[in-house]
Amino acid sequence: MERIIEIAVEDGALEGEVDVAIDITDWRYYGDKNDPMVVLTQAKKGTNRAFLLATVYAVVDGERFTLKAIPMGPFTSKEDVLEDLLDYAEEIVNIGTLYVDRAFFTVDCIRVLKQKEIKFLMPATKNGRVKKEAEKDCPRIEEFKYGVNRKNPVTFNLAVVEDDEGIVRTFATNHNVEKEELERLFDMYSFRWGIETSYRVKHMFRAKTRTKKYEPRIFLFLFSVCLYNLWVLVNYQISKRFGADSEIHMTAKTFTDRMVKVLPLPEPPPTNRS
Repeated sequence: MERIIEIAVEDGALEGEVDVAIDITDWRYYGDKNDPMVVLTQAKKGTNRAFLLATVYAVVDGERFTLKAIPMGPFTSKEDVLEDLLDYAEEIVNIGTLYVDRAFFTVDCIRVLKQKEIKFLMPATKNGRVKKEAEKDCPRIEEFKYGVNRKNPVTFNLAVVEDDEGIVRTFATNHNVEKEELERLFDMYSFRWGIETSYRVKHMFRAKTRTKKYEPRIFLFLFSVCLYNLWVLVNYQISKRFGADSEIHMTAKTFTDRMVKVLPLPEPPPTNRS
């Protein structure tokens, strides 16, 4: 994956200010909950067990280009993972705005973001105090102290805004915006974060397995990330050569078909000769 990133940097795909997103991806698991690295999470697809990976992406030509993924176990510290991902991303790109998954809406994670002095935007989980703010006038933005019962609370701007369907959304941010600009803030998050294509396409690259072993599962996941990155890079190079408005584009299916032809077939297993 590092070599693909190096080529992307050399080609200029990651130059200038780059928007970055961090989230937690789950890979649902149907085996024993006590197996290594299995995390109990919200029930979905018939199971509440999953393998988790925290991932940092750079947004390239409307697609998420994965920079790094870190496996998370039941006792993994979210703030440590967040700091690790940001340290790595800062070595590669000049971060514009960081879009963060709501799973990182904790006092310790927000403290990491503020210490990094990075412009960030994330959904604010509607706990008791946030929910009360959401029930007041909308749209609005105000300074909000979070973790008031702790020794060292954190302060950020709490943005309250309605989406296109009239649902009230709450965001934590350190962007300084006026009341009139709040809808733009929501649109920023929706546009940069609501890129569902990457998830659908990555599943096309991911091999299916029934193994309960963690190592081959994580290998297959990371290998699918490498293939996805390579696909994004190929299309970036195509747009760079033929122009951003060109209709020339390699679909994920075409890319995988080509890769099957290019990659060598595995050696057949040895046969026992009596």
